[in-house]
Amino acid sequence: MKSILKIMKATFLGGILFLAPLILLVVIFEKAYNIVQKITLPLVSHLPRIKFLGLAVQELTGIIIIIIIYFLAGILGRTAKAQKLVRKLEDGILSFIPGYSFIKKQMKT
Repeated sequence: MKSILKIMKATFLGGILFLAPLILLVVIFEKAYNIVQKITLPLVSHLPRIKFLGLAVQELTGIIIIIIIYFLAGILGRTAKAQKLVRKLEDGILSFIPGYSFIKKQMKT
């Protein structure tokens, strides 16, 4: 009986550790999308109201801007200064978050 509970607990925790980053990613994307939509609304209001692949021009513009921002952030994240900053954050702050070190080790393997 204890082994079944142990397996259920491990499976449940594994599910949480798998879904938490995905949910966080969706929330971040949604917030970024809302911000970009507010910025692009004045720009796109002058364009004709057409749809492409079921999306309005404003939605497509927002998605493209977010993709470009994420791409540029990825390029910036590969620089030596950014990697040094991440190491400082990990050593100074993130190492105190419960489970962070465990997840970091799991991602390396």
